[in-house]
Amino acid sequence: MEPRYERRENKVTMEKRGLTEKIKQLPMSKKLTFSHGIIIVSTFIFIVILLIGMKSVESYVRSMLDGPTTNAFYMGDIRYGLTDIQRALNYVVAEGESELETTLPKMKTDMQTNVDMIQNAYDILKETLLTEENKALLQEIYDMLLDSKAHREKIVSLLEQGKLQEAMQYNNDSYKPRVDEMKKVADKLDQSIIKAGEDYCDTASNSVIIMVVAGIIVLILITSIAIYVTRMVTKMITEPVAQLTEVAHCMYNGELAGSKVITYQSNDELGQLSESMRGTMDTLSGYVNEISERLQEIAKGDLTMSFHNITNFRGDFASIKESLVFILKSFNETLT
Repeated sequence: MEPRYERRENKVTMEKRGLTEKIKQLPMSKKLTFSHGIIIVSTFIFIVILLIGMKSVESYVRSMLDGPTTNAFYMGDIRYGLTDIQRALNYVVAEGESELETTLPKMKTDMQTNVDMIQNAYDILKETLLTEENKALLQEIYDMLLDSKAHREKIVSLLEQGKLQEAMQYNNDSYKPRVDEMKKVADKLDQSIIKAGEDYCDTASNSVIIMVVAGIIVLILITSIAIYVTRMVTKMITEPVAQLTEVAHCMYNGELAGSKVITYQSNDELGQLSESMRGTMDTLSGYVNEISERLQEIAKGDLTMSFHNITNFRGDFASIKESLVFILKSFNETLT
C-alpha cells in the first residue's frame, strides 16, 4: 500500500503539473500577462505589508505619545503644583510680618492656581492612565490633596491673624509632612509612567524588528515566486523556439525526418506553429518518399502503375503528380 506521505506528495506534484499545463495552454499574450501580473501582485502585496508595518509602528508611537509621554507631562504639573504651594508659604514666611499685606494675597492666588492645575492634571490622568495600579496611586494623591485643604486653610487663617510663627510651626508639623507624602506617591507614580514609556519603546522596537524580518521573508518568497513563474513562462517560450530552430536547420540541410524533435504541444501560438511544422515535415517527407518509390519503379521499367495510385499532392506540389503522369504517358506512348 502506498504510504500516506507519498500519496500527498504525488497529489501536490499532480496539482503542480496541472497548473503548469494550464499555463502552458494559454496564448502567448496571456502567458506574458500572467507573469507580469504575478510580479505586479507580488510587489503590491509587499508594499501593503510594508505599509501595515509602518502603520503598526506609527500606532505604537502615537500610543506612547498619547499615553506615557502625556501622562508624564501632567505628572509634572502635579509635582510642580505641590512644590509651588509650599514655595508660596515659604516666601510669605521669608518676607516676614511686615510684608503680609502684600505677600498674603499673592500666596492665596498662587495656591489656588496650583490647586486648579493639580485638579486639571488629575482629571486628564484619570482618563489616560492605563493600569489600575497607576489609577489607584493617582487617586491616593488626589485624596491626600483634598485632605490637606483644611491644613492650607488653617495656615492662611493664622497668617491673616498675623501669627506668622504659629503658621510656620503648623506648616512644619502638619502640612509639610503631608506634602512630602504626596510627593513620594507622585514619585512612585512618575516612575511607573516612565516604566510604561520604556515598555512602549521596547514593544515598538520589537515590532520594527519583527516587521523587518517579516518583510525580508515575504520579499524572499515573492522574489522566489516571481523568478519561478518568469522562468517557467520563459521556458515555455524558449523551448519550442529552440526546437523549431533545430528543425528549420534540418529542413535547410534537406533532412525531413526530424519532426520528432518537435515535442512541444500547446494551444498557444508556438504550439500551433509546432504542429504546423510537424505536419509540414511529415507531408514533405511523404512526398519525397513517394516520388523516390515511383521513380525507382520507372527506373526498373515498371510502367504499369495506375495514375490513381499516385498521391494527390497539395498546393504547389500538385505539379509533381502532373509531371509523373506526363512521364508515364510519354514512356508508354514511346514504347507503343
